[in-house]
Amino acid sequence: MTLYSKILLCTDGANASSMIQAPFFEKFKTTLQALGAEIIINVNKDPTPIADDVLKICLSSHLDPYFFRSYLNKNDIITNLEHTYDVGGGVVDSPKTRKYINLLKYCNVLETTKKFATLLPNYRLFHIPPFDIGDGKGEKLQDVLFIGNLYADRKEFLLELNKHFQLNAMMGIFGQALYQAIHQAKIFVSVCRVENSIFDYFRFALCGLSNTLFVTEVRDITDSPEMQPLVGLTLFPYREGMIAGMRALLDNPERYQEALAIQNQIARKFDDAFHNLLQDILTNGFVSEKQ
Repeated sequence: MTLYSKILLCTDGANASSMIQAPFFEKFKTTLQALGAEIIINVNKDPTPIADDVLKICLSSHLDPYFFRSYLNKNDIITNLEHTYDVGGGVVDSPKTRKYINLLKYCNVLETTKKFATLLPNYRLFHIPPFDIGDGKGEKLQDVLFIGNLYADRKEFLLELNKHFQLNAMMGIFGQALYQAIHQAKIFVSVCRVENSIFDYFRFALCGLSNTLFVTEVRDITDSPEMQPLVGLTLFPYREGMIAGMRALLDNPERYQEALAIQNQIARKFDDAFHNLLQDILTNGFVSEKQ
């Protein structure tokens, strides 16, 4: 017996950020369908009223919190992947951000980190599951891939990486072009911008189950102790250690495969946990961890 048999997945399909989150949206859809739920899709912010027995799960609600505040009910669910409560600079103070924070406090929230969740009245912590982007068995054409905005601090470090590796730095690619680029690289690197930043779950999800290694700097994995076996292999507390660590991975095939096996194992745990989380929500409703 399930509490919800129909789920409406909604997002703002008119923004590039929705394209970035497309594999996450697809993961929700396929997992819920596998659990027997009927899925309704709303990616263009259709304001048509929805029946009360339909649970809405919203991705990218930060793009237009004004619309989603009027569209969502308090029992609906928001997935928050935004670092609204910035660990480096406090809450970003703008009318739109304040509206989004009020939206988070109104609805149920699936949150990735305790740092932000403790500020919310109703939340459940979760790890972003690995995305189904193929097994990546093709030829490796680059040592290192970076995808993202080339802010000044990032650009400086990427220029240093380029001195040591065959680096491919890209931005603004989505879908199959993104997946192909990841599969063709030996290492998919994430360069953080914020001091004491949390782990980049989203980029990890892009290659967690593939044969491409995810490497990043991260100084706080308290939300994800499962990552501890990768510290010193693919996770480094400071940029200074990343270059030597990446060199060790690329020069030692056994070390590379060891790290890849651990990465895949962790990704499978995240996948199972996500499946169980959605099954619990369908069966029992959203039971907040703050109760």
